Amino acid sequence: MAHMRSSLRWIGACSWAIGFGLLANASAVAVEQEAPVSASVVSRLSAQQALRAYREAERNAYDASSQGLFDNIAPDAVLVLNGTRTLHGREAVRRFFAPIWAANRTRIVELVDEEVTEAGSYIIVRGHFSLEITPRKGGKTTIEHGRYLSIFIRTADGGCQLWREATVDGA
Repeated sequence: MAHMRSSLRWIGACSWAIGFGLLANASAVAVEQEAPVSASVVSRLSAQQALRAYREAERNAYDASSQGLFDNIAPDAVLVLNGTRTLHGREAVRRFFAPIWAANRTRIVELVDEEVTEAGSYIIVRGHFSLEITPRKGGKTTIEHGRYLSIFIRTADGGCQLWREATVDGA
């Protein structure tokens, strides 16, 4: 029964991602395939380790408003920000965030991956975040809250890169 609920959540997440154009050529057949327990445990551990390394680099880059964040974004990434703006490619993401980071100091206050699913060479993550944003020229610090559905693609070195993401304001 737990496997069925997990599969239904994964199908729901993929359906949502397909609706946003985040996951192309998805197949429900992949959901029904189940690896042997030992391989599944190893696979999840490696996905968790890859995600943990990504999150550490992400937190450091945000906290430093560093351009290094973009090294961990796939060249063909697609980000849908709050359902209103779509960024296609690493360079578009860089162009969008560069002036924001130039004008503000940012800090990740909270980042919680509520659900992590590995599907082949993809890691699908649903969660919520809070960001602290302080204008560099002075002014009021604001906290932004939001939710996300992210799809990471595994890299040859065992790590991962952000490949698709949709965010919405509010937690």
